[in-house]
Amino acid sequence: MMTSNKLAVRIDQLSFFSGLLILRGSASDICRQISSVHVEIGDFGCATLYNHPAKDQFYFHGMIPFSDDDFRQPRLVISYEDGNQERLDVMVGPGICAEPGHQLFGKFLQRVNAMPRGAALEIGSRARSGITRRAHIPSGWDYVGFDIVQGENVDVVGDAHTMSRQLTNGHFNAAMSLSVFEHLAMPWKVVLEMNKVMAPNGVAYIQSCQSWPLHDTPWDFWRFSLSAWASLFNPATGFRIIDAASAEPLMMVAQRWHPVVNYGQAGGFALSAVLVEKIGETRLEWDVDLSGIVVGDYPY
Repeated sequence: MMTSNKLAVRIDQLSFFSGLLILRGSASDICRQISSVHVEIGDFGCATLYNHPAKDQFYFHGMIPFSDDDFRQPRLVISYEDGNQERLDVMVGPGICAEPGHQLFGKFLQRVNAMPRGAALEIGSRARSGITRRAHIPSGWDYVGFDIVQGENVDVVGDAHTMSRQLTNGHFNAAMSLSVFEHLAMPWKVVLEMNKVMAPNGVAYIQSCQSWPLHDTPWDFWRFSLSAWASLFNPATGFRIIDAASAEPLMMVAQRWHPVVNYGQAGGFALSAVLVEKIGETRLEWDVDLSGIVVGDYPY
C-alpha cells in the first residue's frame, strides 16, 4: 500500500517478461475524483484504464519497448478530474517484506533477543553479495561466521558437512543460514552437524529457494517446498519446526510452450524458510565422504 496525502494505492501485480508488462491494482482518493492512471518507465508512458471504476481498480497489459535488463522502476501517474496529477514510484517492497517468509527472520531475531547472552553461528557467512548479518546478533553475544571460503565476515573456514570437527559441540544457542542450503550436497548431513554444535533449546533459521534459476553451478543441488523442511528437521534429527513460510510469489513461463508446461497463472515462491528449535540429541549418522562427489571448487 502506498499513500500520499489522501491518496491510497495498492499494487496487486507487477510483472515484466520479454517486453510484456502486467500491472494491476487499485487507487482511491477520499478528497478528489481520480480520472485515470498511467504508468511511466523512464520517458515511456503507458495508458492504464480502470476496469471497475466503482472499485477504483486499474489494469494494464501490453508490450513496452524495454528489455529485461533495461526495465527500471516504474512510476504511477494519477490524474484527477480537476486537472492535477501525482506521480508515485511503484513501491512493491513494503508488501514483499510483509510476506510470511520474510517475517520469519524477524521472529527468529525476537527469540534470540529474548535469550540471555549466548553464542550465534551463521553458516555461509561470507559477504559475497556485500551482505553481512553479524549486526543482527545482540551485543555481547559470541558470533561465529562459518563459510567454505575465506572472505569478509568469515571467522572459521570449513565444510558445513563436517563443521562439528571445527566448532565447539553443544555451544551455539542460535544458528542461521540464508541462501546456502540449496548449495549443500547433502543438507540432511548438515542438519545432523547443526544438532551437534547447537545447545539444547537453541533456535535456528534457514532460508533457501523454493523456485530459483540455476546459479553457482555445479554447486546448485536442491529446492525446498514448505513440506520439505519436515524431512530435515524432525524429532529423529533432534529438532522441531516452530514455523515455516514462503515469500516472493512467482509465475512460471515455459520457453517452449506445449500442453504439459502450460502453467498459466500457476506458480510457486522464490523463497522458502523455516524456524526450528533443537529438542534433543540425534543418534543418526551419515558417514559419507564428499570428496570427489562434486567436481570443482565452490564458485567464488
